[in-house]
Amino acid sequence: MSYLVLARKYRPSTFDEVVEQTHVTQTLKNAVQSGRVAHAILFSGPRGTGKTTIARILAKSMNCYDGPTEIPCNKCRSCLDIASGSAVDVMEVDGASNNGVEHIRDLRDKVQYRPAHSRYKIYIIDEVHMLSTAAFNALLKTLEEPPEHVLFMFATTEPHKIPITILSRCQRHDLRRVGLNAITNHLQRLCEKENISVKQELLSMVAQEAGGSIRDSLSLLDQVIVCLENQDDNQEADVLDMLGILDRKTIFSLSGAIIEGNIPEALMILHDIYDRGHDLKKMVMDLIAHFRNLLIVKIGKNTQRLVNLPSHEIDAMKKQVENVTPYYINQIFDGLFQEENFIRYAPQPRLAFEKTLVKIASIQPVLELDRLIQKIDTLQKTIADNPSAKIVYNRVEKPVPPVQPVAEQLETRDTPANQDSSPKKTDTNKPPAVRKESLQDVLSKESYQEIHDTLDTSWKKLLTHFQQKSPSNASLLKDAILTGRTSEKITIEVNATPFVFDKIKEKQGELEQICHDFFQQSIAIEWVRGKESESALTVQKKRMSRNR
Repeated sequence: MSYLVLARKYRPSTFDEVVEQTHVTQTLKNAVQSGRVAHAILFSGPRGTGKTTIARILAKSMNCYDGPTEIPCNKCRSCLDIASGSAVDVMEVDGASNNGVEHIRDLRDKVQYRPAHSRYKIYIIDEVHMLSTAAFNALLKTLEEPPEHVLFMFATTEPHKIPITILSRCQRHDLRRVGLNAITNHLQRLCEKENISVKQELLSMVAQEAGGSIRDSLSLLDQVIVCLENQDDNQEADVLDMLGILDRKTIFSLSGAIIEGNIPEALMILHDIYDRGHDLKKMVMDLIAHFRNLLIVKIGKNTQRLVNLPSHEIDAMKKQVENVTPYYINQIFDGLFQEENFIRYAPQPRLAFEKTLVKIASIQPVLELDRLIQKIDTLQKTIADNPSAKIVYNRVEKPVPPVQPVAEQLETRDTPANQDSSPKKTDTNKPPAVRKESLQDVLSKESYQEIHDTLDTSWKKLLTHFQQKSPSNASLLKDAILTGRTSEKITIEVNATPFVFDKIKEKQGELEQICHDFFQQSIAIEWVRGKESESALTVQKKRMSRNR
């Protein structure tokens, strides 16, 4: 007998064996027990989560010789035939290959006949969204009022492609992706049944690579078992090579080099990854996902549901971002996310990845705007409380020499060399004049540069948001700059013609609404008229006049 893969060998035979779909299985058990099973049921959800499996279990529950029962016996002829796929009265139809109207017409003609051996004639149509429009229309009347001995069960991964007229006639059950821990525990139980020893870390890698699909995880586990057969050492490296994924230590090392701004170290790690033959396009997605998890770990408290990773990796992430701010992690995450397409479609992905690493590892942490405003407010309050205080630099200023009149210079020049000249004595004991500073002088050069950089960065992000929400309005603001911001108002200087300036002010409400979406709070806009920009016609006239 040929080898039976794990996905078929350990396919659930009762509702209780289905992994992590209790919200669906419990509802169906209650429906069977109370005799309220709908004549048309739609199962939707990601691949490999149990849609067709649950449909088969429900078919066994309805046609079991001891039923209808919520726990099929799996011993009678009906249950065994359904499990083996040879049941005459339970027909599984592939919607992708039988999607024509002629197939549905043939099905519609056959539903009138009563079942041969069972209580119900059941049609399970997989990938039902692949049916043509004509096929759906041919099914409508039969689906709405089927014979009392017929049940329809549909399965699909894309319910949005099914016509609303079909959806409204079905009882819908949405299946969810299975969690990482649930898949790992399920694989561990199957390994124990097969008397196979696989490390917990390797099972976690398999579960993570499966992406929430039980079927995919079992297929990968089949490969892992074959890969590790008759091997005791270096299991992790073999499994990683077989799956084509990076080990978590490399991901942590690369992300650590980026956070620390260690560009040479980051490039060396990338070089090692490339030499090992890993796909760089997949690597950048893994790195983006890692920084996404770092951001959530940094800002969240209960991260177990949002970060689908083992607890020991979450602890390692918390330690990695212990001394950095969420804003800095978000800067790196945003930079990687923007460069992902650049790497994906680059003719030379390695060079594109190196350029991206240099760029994001060179990012300097920005000062949080709220902290900067708080610093300025504190400084202004200090100056207001002590108006007579003088701000003095630590350096000693050189006294400015007195200006000598021209006549005196000529007289000095005409004086003979032997004539006594008594230079004026300067009072060396007189202290240099102390200059009172303004508020801008009070701010240090570093603080002023931080304000400028923060406003410039905020304006670039806000302008990008304008371009996404309203390209026409963004074009009007191409010559504008952000000159100030408080918690309730921003000041924008517009360097444009009077016509453009008036046009911008007419759209005050619309622009403030876009700003509200960006800042997540009510923000008023103060428009300041700057230097008028020259029109294209004026520039052309000036060029022509210079060429004459």
